[in-house]
Amino acid sequence: MAGKWREDNSMERQLVGIRFLLPNLSWKPIQALLSTIDFRLYYWEIRNDEICGWRDISGVYKGDEVIQALPLTDYYCISMILKGFVDDRVEPIPNYSTMCKSSCEILFMIDDVEECTMITKTSSYYQKIWKELTARGYKKLRPLFVEDLPSHWNYS
Repeated sequence: MAGKWREDNSMERQLVGIRFLLPNLSWKPIQALLSTIDFRLYYWEIRNDEICGWRDISGVYKGDEVIQALPLTDYYCISMILKGFVDDRVEPIPNYSTMCKSSCEILFMIDDVEECTMITKTSSYYQKIWKELTARGYKKLRPLFVEDLPSHWNYS
């Protein structure tokens, strides 16, 4: 069971991410999501399963290259995965345990058009991203804890 055992015998839950709704319209969700953090610090693996109105840019990019790779026109995401690695050792991340052992610091996933999940192993990002998403009017924000994550996911 995840969490730290405290002296009062209760479990302290480990906060690992946020689940929220994206506006369901054509716009630039990648730029909006990445603007919540300093994306230039990372190597980004972009897997775009289904992004309408956008050329295929699946691959790995340095943070500065992301700006050049992103389209100038609006697009519509049906599903997409962005993984931020601190170095160029990009690898499959089948679960949170693997993520914690890797150089992957942050994961953004869009599935089912408007459902978005952000998972991070750096807790300092959580508060900043929560405040930014709230300020931008994102809906149905809910925290994610380790026990909320499936033991195996399909985000590799």
